[in-house]
Amino acid sequence: KERVLDVLQLRDMKEKYRAIFAYDLGNRMRAITVGKTLVVELRVPEEQHLQPQGPKIIERIPRSRLVTIEHTGPGRSFETQAAPLAAAILTFLQEVRAARGT
Repeated sequence: KERVLDVLQLRDMKEKYRAIFAYDLGNRMRAITVGKTLVVELRVPEEQHLQPQGPKIIERIPRSRLVTIEHTGPGRSFETQAAPLAAAILTFLQEVRAARGT
């Protein structure tokens, strides 16, 4: 309840936005050092006016791969797109495992 009131009354919002904009996400992405990274971008109709972000993200994360899932139907996107999401993750994990030779 208090959190809703904080947001509605814009309490502490200035500090939150200052922290968000001060954080250098691009440099943090470049610092990812795992063997491979899967980036999943879920595209929804409500955001079709926005440019896809996935290609920009994988430019910054070394050894990353992008999977884009289009959500065109009703309902919550990750819940209704669970099968394609699971398939993308499993495929990625199988490729990583095969590359390691295990």
